[in-house]
Amino acid sequence: NILSTGGMRLLTIENQTKIYTSLKNFIKKNYPFTIGEIKTISGEKEGLFGWLAVNYLTETLQKGQPTFGSIDMGNASTQITFVIEDPNTKKNNPFADLKINKKDFHIVSKSFLGLGLREARKTIASCYPKNYTINEKLAGDFNFKNCSDLYLQFIDSYKISTELHFPKKMQFIAYSGIYGPLHFFSTESNPEKHTIEDAIQTICDTPWHEFMKTYSQKNTTYLPYYCSDATYISNLLFEGYQLSGQQLLVTKEIKGNKVAWTLGALLYNLVSDTQ
Repeated sequence: NILSTGGMRLLTIENQTKIYTSLKNFIKKNYPFTIGEIKTISGEKEGLFGWLAVNYLTETLQKGQPTFGSIDMGNASTQITFVIEDPNTKKNNPFADLKINKKDFHIVSKSFLGLGLREARKTIASCYPKNYTINEKLAGDFNFKNCSDLYLQFIDSYKISTELHFPKKMQFIAYSGIYGPLHFFSTESNPEKHTIEDAIQTICDTPWHEFMKTYSQKNTTYLPYYCSDATYISNLLFEGYQLSGQQLLVTKEIKGNKVAWTLGALLYNLVSDTQ
């Protein structure tokens, strides 16, 4: 099976079909594999898969412990997924009801296409380091307050708070695209709003040539984006999702295993066979 996510969801069905047809023909011509499903999955299902991966790796499902919520961040979309006790509440509509180890889980999964890192960054072009060349006519001019205000307006346009009603004390594991920017600022282990924003303001007023020289040992592919992305992530987590730092665990691995929705896709097939 080949499953696609947010980047493909941005395309029209017609363009997706063309890509999948070309892909199928390529596989048939070059490989002896039996072709299974080749399709784009919904953002809600991507979120569900991420939730399964998180709670399998933390062993909450195996041990019958309270589950973690899951926050996944891609380039095109972001997903937040969690369990509710009462599936009949008017505030939440479960996306999936699963029985795992004889226990019922009512799982709410919300996906926001356009709130992925790359798509969000594209809407706020000025939030790059000072004097960073964006194109021939535009250079970065990072200012934390301006950048934060612009991202907050962008997030507010999605009306996230009207869609989310999770238990107040629920713990969330945030991973994928959220980890890299917060790790750059050494705030992933203490993801409090003021800690992240203080680190951004301390580092990101530096002009690009100095910034690049100081942090040249870091992954230079993402270096121009860290200030912008961390500002966006802070606003999304604390203002959009309205979480507190105490509710968050930011990571890329759990017990030495990378957290990824693909593991959850495999688990979902196993769980579905037992329903």
